[in-house]
This record gives sequence, structure tokens and C-alpha cells, in this order.
Amino acid sequence: MKLTDWIKKIFGDGKDPPDDGDLPGEEGNKGEGPEARDNSSGLRSFRYSYDGTIGGNNYSYELKEVDGRTRFCFESLEHRDYGTMEKDVEPSVAEALYKLYVSHHIAAWNGFSRHNSMVCDGDGFSLYMSFKDGRTLSAHGSNAYPRGYGSYVSDMKELLDPIRDELLEEAKKARIARGISGKVDFAMVNFIQSGRSGSDRYEFMLTRKGSWRKNLDVKVRSAAGEFFPKGETRFYGDIPDEAEEELFAAIQELVEKYGLINWYGFEGSDPDYNNCEWFQLDLGFDSDESINARGTLHPENYDAFRDDFLKLLGKVTAEHAGCLDND
Repeated sequence: MKLTDWIKKIFGDGKDPPDDGDLPGEEGNKGEGPEARDNSSGLRSFRYSYDGTIGGNNYSYELKEVDGRTRFCFESLEHRDYGTMEKDVEPSVAEALYKLYVSHHIAAWNGFSRHNSMVCDGDGFSLYMSFKDGRTLSAHGSNAYPRGYGSYVSDMKELLDPIRDELLEEAKKARIARGISGKVDFAMVNFIQSGRSGSDRYEFMLTRKGSWRKNLDVKVRSAAGEFFPKGETRFYGDIPDEAEEELFAAIQELVEKYGLINWYGFEGSDPDYNNCEWFQLDLGFDSDESINARGTLHPENYDAFRDDFLKLLGKVTAEHAGCLDND
């Protein structure tokens, strides 16, 4: 079997490592193995961490005792602005995690520490458990996984993800309630139609002069000719300082007028997504805050904001076409 086939067997379809031998390049300790005995004293604490290839999708789940209460904690680099999210949960969550430890015979993993020197990309994990008798279990791997890894993680996430989702929703609501304190200084806005929604395509990159190569980057393909001339147009260049100030002030007005803070973290897919307009909104502020939203499902005030934004950019590019490349 080729190395690429081995890798696909693990990463491509989410299955566990094969039972017919090690993957090429795997090195390290396999842990206690099938003969290991389960700890019968019960679970005291738990921590699982996933380490993604580029770090952007790293996350961790943790369960611990705090003043006699059972506390669940979640951290994610994808939601780094939320910090550590945590809440008290029923002791039954720890009991359920212990049952998974037994049913998947995780005792066999204790001491697992392996990596694959032939894989330059990929992901990894670490797992730590402490038990009521004071003993512990630890396992970690980089592009190497113990037997039963995929099925265990799937069951573990099925148990803990609903609690994680509650924490994310609570953190999102709290973030929206705080609002935005700064002024817009960056905007990436895209509207891309497909299927019955049309064939128009609008892509905008707007920055403050000096923070990017040019402060206005616009790519448009318009079949309707409503906001820009029909056909394909390209605007790339620097508009004057005064016009830049007016542009960002106008975007700020739209942010406030349509309550775009309520779009914070919005991501949704319409059931008929092949016939819907996909949008992306990434706004940066001089306070280092941001608003990010995307999807084929559209948030409140979407149509009104879209029309006003396209009218604004159509007007700006028409007024300053002389100082922009127009291919």
C-alpha cells in the first residue's frame, strides 16, 4: 500500500489507524496496550486537546472539580476573542465520560506518545485524565493515533459538543451586547450569486492608505448593470485622502444604521444554497475589534445593507475612475 493510501485511510475518511501494522514513519511509545486494566475508582478530571495543522482550528475540552462542582471549560483559537468559556454541569457528564473510558478501553492508551516523521502536515491530539484514586492517564500524538481513536473522539464529541454549543451561543450574545467601540478601518465584502439567484459577482477590499498596497480593490462582474456597468470591471488604486475618509465614514454609518454588530459570528447555509447568493463580510476597526459573517443564509437587514453598500461603492468608483486602474 502506498504512503498516500495509508494517509488517506486515516485522514481522508476519518477512520481509525489500520490493524495490519504501523503506518510508515511512525515512531514512539504505543502505550500500555490491550492488556492494560481499567481504573475502577471513577473519573476526577479530563482534558482533550486537538492541535490543527496551522493552529487556527485548535481547541480543547476540559472537565474538572471546582469547590465540589463539576466544571466544563472550552477554548478555541477559532473563537479566541471569547477566551476560556466555562459553566457548571451535572456530575452525570463526568460519569458519562468515565463510561466512554471503559467502553473504548482507553486504559490501553496510557503512555501513548508517537509521531510520524514522514508526514509534514496534519494534526495531533493530547488526552489527560485523573482518577479518584490519584492515578492518571496521558496520551498524545502528532500524525499518529492509538487504536480506536476515531470512534472514541466521535463519541466524546457527541457528549460534549452540545455543552460547547451552549457556551458559544452565550459568549456570542455577550459579545454582541458589548458592541463595537472603534471606527471601521478595513472592509472585505463579497456578494457572489449562483443558480437562480443570478450571476453577478462583487468583490471589495477596502483599507486605509498605507496599510495595504492600494486602498481600493474592486472586482465586479455584473449581468444586471444595476450598481456597476454591465460586464466585467476592475478598479484598483488609491483614492484621495478626503475621499477615503468619506468612504469609511459612510461605511461606519451603514454599520450603525443596520446594526451589523448583530451579524457578529453569523454563519448559515440556506437549504437551497446552490441557488442563493453567498456573502462574506469582514470588518476591522481601529480598536482591534472585528465583525465577521458569511453564508448563503442571510442575516437581518441583509438586502437593505447590500443595496446601500453597492450604491456607495458604485458611486465612489465612478467618481474616482480617473485615479484607478480600470481593466
